[in-house]
Amino acid sequence: MPDLDSMIEKLKCMPSGLVRFMDKWLRKLPAVRQTIDNQTEAILHNLESSIKPYEGKFNTYASIPSKGRPKEEILSEIEEISSLEESRWKGGYVSGAIYHGDKEHIDFLNQVYSFQSQSNPLHVDLFPSASKFESEIVSMTANMLGASKDHECCGTVNSGGTESI
Repeated sequence: MPDLDSMIEKLKCMPSGLVRFMDKWLRKLPAVRQTIDNQTEAILHNLESSIKPYEGKFNTYASIPSKGRPKEEILSEIEEISSLEESRWKGGYVSGAIYHGDKEHIDFLNQVYSFQSQSNPLHVDLFPSASKFESEIVSMTANMLGASKDHECCGTVNSGGTESI
């Protein structure tokens, strides 16, 4: 097998038009086309496997089941999936996805969630605590960014991700 790095270095020295011409015609050769197709297929398979690692390992549902699943079954599946994923973020394979992984803190957050799981910040008439918490978070953030208590500022809280852009 030819040394790919040395081939790339040689291609860098060639005029770009010639390289494009060679690329176009080499791709038409059956052996080259087959190699490209095989490598593309392998890359796509690896990518799909990494995005959907549970394919075939758990039941999937394209529609709401006609009969509800038992709670124990759902909890067991969620527990198994969580244990598979936990090792990834606890092992440090994260970049901004997990902000605090301390077990005691997670237990505290779960307790807080149990009190607020039914609140909906879109309905402050029913859940005025949402407005209270949001204004406190905005004020604390403004303070961290150097605003004094005399400054008027405004802001909102969202769930993060693309929504926050």
